[in-house]
Amino acid sequence: RLLLAAVFKCISDEERNILTLHAVSGYKHREISKLLDIPLSTVLSKYNRTIKKIKKYMGGNMNDTRIALVLGTKLVFGKEQSVIIQEVVGRGGSCFVYNATYQDSIGILHNVRIKECYPYDIALERKEDNSLYVLFDETEKFEKAKEQFLQTYERNAEIKRISELLNSTGTVSEIIQANGTVYSILSYEEGKDYRQYQDSSLQEVLEHLRAVAQVIQKYHENGYLHLDI
Repeated sequence: RLLLAAVFKCISDEERNILTLHAVSGYKHREISKLLDIPLSTVLSKYNRTIKKIKKYMGGNMNDTRIALVLGTKLVFGKEQSVIIQEVVGRGGSCFVYNATYQDSIGILHNVRIKECYPYDIALERKEDNSLYVLFDETEKFEKAKEQFLQTYERNAEIKRISELLNSTGTVSEIIQANGTVYSILSYEEGKDYRQYQDSSLQEVLEHLRAVAQVIQKYHENGYLHLDI
């Protein structure tokens, strides 16, 4: 029920009506067009767009039943600091990633990224107050996952203190413990993803590979293994 409610929050009322009439009530798209008095082409395009939105919300994996934080959720920590969730931008095996607005201790707003420790392979349930509840007998496993999440934060801070690796990783500025789990606040970096960039020549490809290899070498020289490359 919570999963369905969360999914419905990411689509419009009209999209929800079209989806429900087709997927739940069994109406054909042509019948929905007559019922709602909208063109058949609009029904088809909105239905397909709705499915894409849901897949994006579910991280492309319809078997992943984890529930993300509802947009607009506010996490409060410290005396004046808070984070407001703006958008779900990804989900991995160990966490959710959100775009958010961070209010610092003097009231200044910043655009940030938030990671929420929420492992895929642990039986967790999202309660209506946004807290994560451990199902079955996996409390010890979840505590270990949160410990590893904190260790990752510590390693990131160590790497940022190494001058030759300063610009090779994102900046994690804060840890929040709330909702029965752990969150990290990361700086929001604007730029073009390399997947969106088209190298103009083989020479340019080799130059980029060389630059990446040099960064990997620096990680190795400092005793780290970069798992994301």
